[in-house]
Amino acid sequence: MKFWLVNQGRSFENELKGGFIYAPKNNKYGSTFAHWQNVKNVKKGDIIFCNKKGNIMAIGIAMSNGYEGVIPDAIKGIWNDEGFMVDIDYHKLTKPFQFSNYKNEYMLNIETSKNPFTVKGTAKMGYLFPMEKYIAEFFLKKIKDKNINKMIHAYTSSTSNEMEEVAEEYEQFERISRGLVKGYSESEIKALEKKTYTYENKLDKEKAIREETDPKLKVTRMELANYNCEMNCNHKTFTCVSGKHQYLECHHIIPLNAQKDFIHIKLDSMFNMIAICPLCHRKVHYAVKEEKEKLFIQMYQKRKNEMLKYGFDFNQIIKIFNKYY
Repeated sequence: MKFWLVNQGRSFENELKGGFIYAPKNNKYGSTFAHWQNVKNVKKGDIIFCNKKGNIMAIGIAMSNGYEGVIPDAIKGIWNDEGFMVDIDYHKLTKPFQFSNYKNEYMLNIETSKNPFTVKGTAKMGYLFPMEKYIAEFFLKKIKDKNINKMIHAYTSSTSNEMEEVAEEYEQFERISRGLVKGYSESEIKALEKKTYTYENKLDKEKAIREETDPKLKVTRMELANYNCEMNCNHKTFTCVSGKHQYLECHHIIPLNAQKDFIHIKLDSMFNMIAICPLCHRKVHYAVKEEKEKLFIQMYQKRKNEMLKYGFDFNQIIKIFNKYY
């Protein structure tokens, strides 16, 4: 996790409302600046402090890596149309934080090359600058916004759970490829679907405990797809260790991080799973937003009838995409 300070000025309200930061690749003369290029260096999970006229107005978490994008309509005309973007989950402060009031504290032994401040403690001219961790933590301590701290903690916990889930899945995929996991019968699936479910937000030292996923459901979904990629049956991989079929993986369309939003709908269920090849699986996790969204919608359309039984219409599924993808 890295920390950044963005100087937004007149673009603050529109960027806040649109949930992004944006900087052009070049100006009208073809020149560029490091503080513009910094946008493409932001990584998912980084923390962004939003400065407007010497006040931190909001704090955001990067919900994507920096990527090339076209200038959003909300700020069109301010800069050139081609640039770099990051999707941001903003949290506006109830009270602006005037950081210059504390410059005698955060400017002690500061390395200006690694921070967004001049030697006088004011913000550098430009758009986006890195900030050292100890200054970011000092600001957070002075801001004293419990919601911001909860937001950061929740995201950190969520990211940790994502990593645990990935590790669990690939251990399961290895066992499946060796033929060590069997799928459910049709009657067993029907019995599972009849069971009532309530999500319990269990905590271990304030970190949510992730529910384990069921590898037999993955096998069942792969078997129903005849071990072909449901996004494109022409996507060929390689023969599994068992020698019985080609290697395949499974993906939860609505991510399991969203389970807390649907406490009576178990997301580790057949309606929410799709059998896909490794390339499609990587694409839905790591592609640029436009490609990711196209594949996400294709997955939803494949499971639309089953999804609708649980109340997931197209509008809701797009909201889920925007929040979690």
